[in-house]
Amino acid sequence: MLHKNFIAKTVAIAALMMCFYMPQAWAQEGLDAFVKAENFRQNRDFTNAMLEYDKAIQKEPKSMKYLYNKCLCFHEMQKKPQEAIDCFQKVVATQSEYNLTAYELMAENYVKLDKVDEAIKNYDIAFQKREDVSYKYYILDLLFKEGRASEALAHIESARKLSPEDFQIIYFEARYNNIMGKNEEALAAMKKVFEILGGEVEGDDFAKYFYELGYAEHFLGNYAAADAAFSKALTHNYFGLKIKELSWQNYLAVAKSYVDIFENQTARELLNKVLAIQPDQPEAKEMIRKMEAAEADAATAISSLVSKVNEGKKKNVSPMQLAPLQNELAIRYFQANNFDDALKCTNEYLAVNPNDVRVQFLRGMCEFRLGNSDEAEYVFESIGKTPKIDSEARVKCFFAMGVVQRKTKQYDLARKTFKKSLGGSFVPASKYEVELIKRTIQQEKGGNK
Repeated sequence: MLHKNFIAKTVAIAALMMCFYMPQAWAQEGLDAFVKAENFRQNRDFTNAMLEYDKAIQKEPKSMKYLYNKCLCFHEMQKKPQEAIDCFQKVVATQSEYNLTAYELMAENYVKLDKVDEAIKNYDIAFQKREDVSYKYYILDLLFKEGRASEALAHIESARKLSPEDFQIIYFEARYNNIMGKNEEALAAMKKVFEILGGEVEGDDFAKYFYELGYAEHFLGNYAAADAAFSKALTHNYFGLKIKELSWQNYLAVAKSYVDIFENQTARELLNKVLAIQPDQPEAKEMIRKMEAAEADAATAISSLVSKVNEGKKKNVSPMQLAPLQNELAIRYFQANNFDDALKCTNEYLAVNPNDVRVQFLRGMCEFRLGNSDEAEYVFESIGKTPKIDSEARVKCFFAMGVVQRKTKQYDLARKTFKKSLGGSFVPASKYEVELIKRTIQQEKGGNK
């Protein structure tokens, strides 16, 4: 009997001992698997790392460290952004010390998936949890890259309240103001940036600051100051190209394209800018002189041409012979802003020379100036699709169509059309128009027109 009681007690004590030691053994197995997983991850053997993380999590499902590091594994694999996001979402669903960085890393993976709104949302949650302006850097950088500057102001103001002397945030403020056409405010902000930076700053790391400073000076007409700032950003590949777009050489090239499509007012504005930057530029001077001469003798030229046409009709001169006069008269009427008579003359000309692309083009511009933008687009598109038309004439038509679409606020269509005009001499003007669309959209969304 005593022997049986002894055996029963021994079994019970053994069972209790097993209950006490099993969790510790189980936990040790979890830690062992985790250590193996970490070693595999450090050697970028992500497949085996994942297997070991899963073992560790199975042994200790409440350990956020194991789950979080598994998420890091997905993150470091680069090609698994959605899996990383799904994993980090499990982390943030718990109250753990890993939440903050989980939100930040989720944002990074949303960027990889081009889900900008989700990225911004997660960066903002991280900011709310720990008021660190670096999260606002990421948000603002994304907004500007996406052409959504109108959304930047609220984030700039929030960051400025937290850190009023943060030069990065002040830089973003300047960038915002330049896009919105508030160049004086942008200039003041950039001067503050350089005041905070102090000393000698140079090199590609500072190119963006010099570019923004130069941009503000440029659009305020302070071209010498702009050039001085730009000179310190020219070596940077991206900003070097952007600076060339603001050169007098580029403005001259763009002006020529506007002259080609009878947009003389825009061309004149650009030529005046060329001469403000380079006062003795001979080609710009000559182009302006020709425009002024054409305007000065417009009434006399029109009167003379009308007389010649009427005289020809009285003498029963054939329409084919009168066609050149009708073409010249149409151009003169257009230059004098008499678009009704210009259209009438082009139609009379095209009645005998229907395949003349130059006059078809003028007809399209007449329709546009008379408010018939749909008809104008149809004319330009028809010319652009003509099989045997030369490439320069084709891109000219697409460029003109893009201008019509931009002026009628069909911005998405215009951008697509300008891609078709990126050829020949119209490349600078097409790029100029695309940049103009970007600024216009952002200014309109920001309430600035």
